Order: sequence, then C-alpha cells, then structure tokens
Amino acid sequence: MRKRVWALLLGMMLLSNVLSCQALAAPEDPDSRESDVYENAENVWVNPMYRDVESADELEELAESAGQGIEGTDLQEARAGTREDAGYLPLKKAAASLRRQLVRRTNVITVRVQAKNVKVGKVASALFDEAVSVDKDTAGDEGDYILYHMGGYGGQTSGYPSSGEYSVTYVVRYYTNWWQEVQVTAKVKQTLSSLGVRGMNAYGKVKTIYDHICKHVKYDYATLNDDTVGKFTAYNALMEGTAVCQGYANLFYRMAMEAGVRTRVIGGTSRSVPHAWNIVKLDSYYYNLDSTWDAGSGGYVFFLKSNGDFGGHTRDKEYRASSFQTAHPMAPVSYKNGTVTRTITYNIKKAKVSGIKTKTYTGKRRTQDPVLRLGGVKLKRGRDYTVSYKNNVKIGTATIIFKGKGKYVGTLKKKYKIVIKKGFIYKVGSRRYQVVNANTNGKGTVRQVGAAKKVERVKIGGKRFRVLE
Repeated sequence: MRKRVWALLLGMMLLSNVLSCQALAAPEDPDSRESDVYENAENVWVNPMYRDVESADELEELAESAGQGIEGTDLQEARAGTREDAGYLPLKKAAASLRRQLVRRTNVITVRVQAKNVKVGKVASALFDEAVSVDKDTAGDEGDYILYHMGGYGGQTSGYPSSGEYSVTYVVRYYTNWWQEVQVTAKVKQTLSSLGVRGMNAYGKVKTIYDHICKHVKYDYATLNDDTVGKFTAYNALMEGTAVCQGYANLFYRMAMEAGVRTRVIGGTSRSVPHAWNIVKLDSYYYNLDSTWDAGSGGYVFFLKSNGDFGGHTRDKEYRASSFQTAHPMAPVSYKNGTVTRTITYNIKKAKVSGIKTKTYTGKRRTQDPVLRLGGVKLKRGRDYTVSYKNNVKIGTATIIFKGKGKYVGTLKKKYKIVIKKGFIYKVGSRRYQVVNANTNGKGTVRQVGAAKKVERVKIGGKRFRVLE
C-alpha cells in the first residue's frame, strides 16, 4: 500500500517538476554544446540506520522515475540549463539551497551545481553530504536532524563533466512532513520555555532536557516490528510520547541544539541491533548519553559517559573515523556530579605514550617526538602538558618527563636508551675514533682514524673504550 501511494505521489510531483524545468529553460544554440559529452547517472542512497526498513529497489524505482521525468524535458531543454546565466551554484551554495528544501520536507528537489572536479556519479552524494553536514552554525532542524528523519533518496544527475555543470534531482523519502515539523518547532520552543533552560549553564540544560525526555517518552513496543516509520521521529517522541531509539536521539538533538548546546546523533549498534544515541559537548569535550536505555532503567547509567564507561555501544564506521574523532574529542573520563563551570582535571599519569625510540649518541641532547593519548584523546604539547629531559646527552638511559598543564595534572616519566653504534666515527679532542665494538660495559673498542699519537683508552659519551693498535 505504501509503495502504491508513493508511486502516485511521485508521478504528480515529477510532472510538476518537469513543467517547472520547461518553464525555466532558457533557449540556447543546439550546436553550442556539440563538442561536450552529456552524461547522466542514477542516484540511490539508503540511510544505513534504516537499512532494515527501507527497500533499495523502491528507491531505485524513484531514481528511474526521476530520470524519465528529466528525459521528458528533451535534451535541448536540459542543455539550456548549462548557460552561466541559468544559475549554477558553487557546491556550498548549492548545498545550502538543498538544505533549505530538506528542512521544508520538499519531496522532489532539483538543484543546479558547479562541481567541476567531481565525477557525475558522485555529485549527488557530495552535494547531499555537504547539505547535512554539522558545524558551529548548524540549527536544530538541520544536520543530523535531517539525516535521521529520512530513509533515503532516489534521483538523477545530468550535465557536462567538462564544465562541471550538473542538474541534480532528488526524490526524498522523509519520515515526517512539513506540518508535523511546524508542530515540533512550536512544541520544542514551548517546552524549553516551561523548563526554564534559558538561564541555565550547559550542564543544567543537558540534564533538564535529558530528564524530561526520560520521564515523558516511552519505548514504542507496539510498532517495533512493523514497517511504520513514525516511531523513528522526534515528532512521535514529543507529540505522542512514544518512540524507539532514533526518536529519543532526534528529540534530544533538537532540544539541546535549540537550547544552545552542541550535540550529535551517533548511529551504531547496541544489544546486537541498530541503535542511535547522542554525544553532547560540555566545555572542551564530548560525552555519551543514551536516553533510550536510561528511560527504561530509571537512572543515569548512560548519562555523560566516556567511551570507556559506555559499554554495549559500537559506533558505525563513519563515527569511528579519525576525522570525526578529531572534530568531536571525547572526554577521557565520565562527567562527575557538579556543573560544567567547575574545573575538571585528568591525571596525565594514565596517558598512553607512543613514539619513544632508542637514540644514537651524537654528543648533543637527544630528544623525542612522543604522542600522548588519554581516554582516546590526543593531547597537545604546550596546551595539555610540558616536556623536560634528564640524562639525555651521554650514552646510557635517558628520561623524558611529561608534566600536566591546564586540565591535566600529575607527572609521567618514560625512559629510553642512548647508544653508540658500530662503524660510527666520533671526535674526542683533536683525535677521531671509529667504533669497532659498541659494548659499553668496559669491553668496547675503537680504532683511531689518522696518524696522530695513539692512546690506550678513550672516553666517549661517558663510557671508556680500548683503542686498538
């Protein structure tokens, strides 16, 4: 039934879209593009979070239907859009246009984009990824909120790779409509006002919103195993009081972002099934929280936890990527009772150190280029710690000393070797010696280089070596 309704709606929307394209098409000399190669590609994307719900075949049908609609405008009319005055936008501006229409829940969207260095088959995904990206200016109804309120899209890309001018059509499968989102916007504003979050600090806002969701939203067991999609939405969580994990996470994202707290929705698995939860930024770090499971437990088992204390959750690959981790540094330890205004310190003694290597004696100070990580967070020298050395000139055992700075306290020491190597030549006074035996326990030997007067023993790097005849 859902498929037949979608097919009917799609046909009506595509007809309207085609007529609009024809009305907007500007005349152009049909011979002006004869040397260019006109290409098109099918766009199909299934949201990984809803891979058990959505049908790739159904989205492919949407893509094919969109392609038929484009072809119906005639190739010459499609070519008309390649003129500079037809309004091809740079990728970021085209993505902003797409984002606005996704927020408005427009079902059939056509965007003209200038993407010269992107292959025709990658244009749609590059444009969409930019449209749903999250940065410091992302609003509560954008970014992850768009991403987790849709099952996927089908569509077509057509244009000229030589100029990088493409027309991209998306037929989007949303889980809410525009009227429902209007209601969510009003209800979120009303709820945040009644909760009094405006005068709170970040921790107060997070806990108040979290408590509200855990208290007022129940897990939707009634529709858990059917193909309805309302259970995934903030609308159902807020207006109906029931949802599954995506609905909980979407609602927290929307309310926290509207309250001015930076938040993300994280997709992955928990208890062997697809799952969604949030990370939220307090001060300089992000913390995990899972209102779905805490709503069921009645406690704070999954509230503001570090990765180490957030068992039973496995992130999808994109959220484990180093680029995501760098942009969203996780706290090395779970948040403790109190407010974010107090100073939270971490003992650098627990840090893991890599990059410490054995050094060859040169007569000069031998230093290291270490990397420190605490709780999965890469620490920055100068900001998070300082470095000093002990006994790092002569042959033997040197020590590198890390001292915490700022939020990091304590001291961590690591030892490393400074060694002399066979074959190396060292200058002692006016004489030069080549190492024959690099043993440093008194049995080492060297051979004098040059015709200067020989000595029986010589000290190199604080160690004595016998001079061979």
